[in-house]
Amino acid sequence: MDWLRTSTAMGAIRSYGNNYGVATNTLPTIPPSLVVGNFDRVGGADLAFGCLQGVTVLRNIGVDPQFVRGDNNGDQSIDLTDGIGLLDYLFGSSGGTPVCADAADFDDNGTLDLGDAVLLLGWLFIPGSLAPPAPFPSCGLSTDTSDLDLGCITPGC
Repeated sequence: MDWLRTSTAMGAIRSYGNNYGVATNTLPTIPPSLVVGNFDRVGGADLAFGCLQGVTVLRNIGVDPQFVRGDNNGDQSIDLTDGIGLLDYLFGSSGGTPVCADAADFDDNGTLDLGDAVLLLGWLFIPGSLAPPAPFPSCGLSTDTSDLDLGCITPGC
């Protein structure tokens, strides 16, 4: 057994983890109500239902990230550094993975490629260039399944 969930007299749910055969109280107490949090310490949101009988259901729920398309590095502005960072990533130079790969997908086709960098730089420097698809120009959610596959962690959005 990896995890054990028990109930206190007041209905709070206690969780114990298995650490090589030794039970450790590594997860927080869950009150008898609906709670959203990171209870399994793996990242992502968990949804917990507690009740006085001590029954709880925990499951990982996906939370769609908010981002601004074109703000690849998550600095809350779309500028030359976003285009250069994407080129660095694509050509394997010193740049790392974009903080928000969803935002780097400037044409919203589900892949990161040279076309994204060209379109982003064109939008920055060529008057009349088409703006990227939503979410743009401010933080928002995307309903495209291609966006949800790339991943995004944008600070401050």
